[in-house]
Amino acid sequence: MSTHTIVENWRHLGMHTISSKINANLEINENAQNHLKTFKASTTFPIGLPRVAFVLEDIASRKKWINRINEHYSFNVDKEALSFKSYEHYKMMWPIQDREYVLQSQWEVLDKKYLPTVTFSTKSIQSPQFPLRNDRVRGELYLLQYTLVQVTPNKTNITVEIQVDPKGKMPKLFVNMIQRNWPINTLKSIYLLASEDGEIHRGLIDKMR
Repeated sequence: MSTHTIVENWRHLGMHTISSKINANLEINENAQNHLKTFKASTTFPIGLPRVAFVLEDIASRKKWINRINEHYSFNVDKEALSFKSYEHYKMMWPIQDREYVLQSQWEVLDKKYLPTVTFSTKSIQSPQFPLRNDRVRGELYLLQYTLVQVTPNKTNITVEIQVDPKGKMPKLFVNMIQRNWPINTLKSIYLLASEDGEIHRGLIDKMR
């Protein structure tokens, strides 16, 4: 797995609407590496942590809330360690070439926190199972982390932080413009889906006990 360190240097970009009763705080890390900035958004959902966690990981759910995702395959799933690898293909609009990512994801329960807290972290990796293709550009996800804090059984603080390089010929200025909106749009989509009645992440519940 690639390593990538983000220096803490956040600047507030304002509040944004998630729903009629929910706002999210958006921040930018000015310490850009390779001319790519890091964006972070945080808010509170009136939804239990296990339900939010299920929506984040479940493949069928991800295909509903992740924009432009066309294929998603999980492999090397370790239910005990709460980790898995995945391949994602994103269908882009012409003339932008399709993007693909090979990823490693990991849940972690933070035992020393005052409130029950978990993180869901994802980074790019290399895998012989998915060699490079001529018809797709292999992007690199340096950092994608969700931090979930259980305020009450029916209330969850959620923070999402991302830095990604889609590679190819897209100008970095254009990439930063797109990524600026990504955290807020993602929280909106997760909230809408998690608000529906549905399954919860039982494996994570067992680890939190």
